[in-house]
Amino acid sequence: MAHTLAGRRMLGAGMAGLMLLAGMAVPVQAESAGSIARKLETIIIPAIDFRGAAFPDVVDFLALASRQHDKSRTGGASGVSLILNVPPVSQGGQALPPITFRARNLKLGNALAAVCRVAGLKYRIEHGVIMITPRGSENVQIETRTYKVQPDAIERISTLNSQLKGGK
Repeated sequence: MAHTLAGRRMLGAGMAGLMLLAGMAVPVQAESAGSIARKLETIIIPAIDFRGAAFPDVVDFLALASRQHDKSRTGGASGVSLILNVPPVSQGGQALPPITFRARNLKLGNALAAVCRVAGLKYRIEHGVIMITPRGSENVQIETRTYKVQPDAIERISTLNSQLKGGK
């Protein structure tokens, strides 16, 4: 599942809450940093083959692969949630290079580190998600608040966002 809100791209496993990012509500996975770090070390991706792939597509692939190859599914969510938090070029962000990368039986954490390094980005585990940001950006702490939301909140936000973009 991928959501694009306020120039940020959210990809992830079963969403369990919302994060306010740049004034927008973004779904997040409620999972501990330790659990996510273990998944980065234990999820093995059997085959990776990118040839000139766009960075958001690479992140999509890694999020999907994390769900497909997560063997720790003990009642919790499978895979990891990723937020690509890079401003678009039109807003002063950096152009991300195409990714060419081939590997077999690679840990998710090693794959993520390699593609981030090539693109001049970094990642960190924060509030139940993996945040991918520009390498030179500060590690600004995100304020977390918990709200009870209706099960269809994500769908309603997406519909409202589409209506606003369409000028309806």
